[in-house]
Amino acid sequence: MFFFASLKTRARELKRHTLTVYYAARDRRTPPHVRLLTPAVAAYALSPIDLIPDSSRLSAIWIWLSR
Repeated sequence: MFFFASLKTRARELKRHTLTVYYAARDRRTPPHVRLLTPAVAAYALSPIDLIPDSSRLSAIWIWLSR
């Protein structure tokens, strides 16, 4: 039961943070470069493509190269 309560709390937090970013991006007082960067960050967060590899892969490559 704890898992579902935690999941519900996380969903509420995600909704609140998403709305906060949305309203900040729409506000005229927000600097233009931040307003342009906001959709890019949201698209990257929701994208299934990982542009920055995980650290575990990098550490495996580093170990392989150090031999």
